Amino acid sequence: MKDKEHVIIRDKIEKLLNNGISIENIALKLNLCLGNRYIKKSAKWYNYCIAAKSNQKKAIQKHPNIYSDAGKIAQKKHPWIGKMLGKKYGPIQGKINAKRLKGNKKYFSFMAKRLHELYPDHSRRNMIKAHQIMKNKGTFYKHQIEAGIICKNKHPDHYKKISKIAHELYPLAILALESRRKNYPYKFMNCLFDSESEKKVCNTFVTKGLINNPIEGENVHIRMGNYHIDFFY
Repeated sequence: MKDKEHVIIRDKIEKLLNNGISIENIALKLNLCLGNRYIKKSAKWYNYCIAAKSNQKKAIQKHPNIYSDAGKIAQKKHPWIGKMLGKKYGPIQGKINAKRLKGNKKYFSFMAKRLHELYPDHSRRNMIKAHQIMKNKGTFYKHQIEAGIICKNKHPDHYKKISKIAHELYPLAILALESRRKNYPYKFMNCLFDSESEKKVCNTFVTKGLINNPIEGENVHIRMGNYHIDFFY
């Protein structure tokens, strides 16, 4: 990676300069052309890069927000610049940061909390986006299976606990019944029924004035704990 090589050579030249070696001798030692500040990869060009880095540090110390302010002005003037720079240097900087912060769980945990405070939907949107990309590539189900195996190996009782909680909150028999009812053709006044006879009973209730209007979840098919009540008024 060219940028990484540049940093290595620049730091090496800076170290040699600090040890009192002249730029001419450094050029000979590192087999570089002496050149000037305008000839890229020459010894004097690296020397200029070192001076620029030093001046940059001084500017940041004097005006901590200088680059942030300059970036905002540039982004306003040229809206495309942020995307272009991110595309070019984002992967490089990302690899550098990943290597530098590898194993630093505390930092990543802090950043995750900070992101959640600023953008509460950040993780959710990223997850939806990741799932969609995997579905487009056809790797979604493979990923889900692999993730499930890893989770099971790390936490053997995890799925058992989740299943128990889910069954206590939503008994499977009731869930199956509600799922099945959605496919039934027995519909009357925007309410679904398990059979034609129940639909007729509800029609009779409305006709006789016992109920004004059947409402799903209020007076038709009420779920109370582990029980299902067809009419409640």
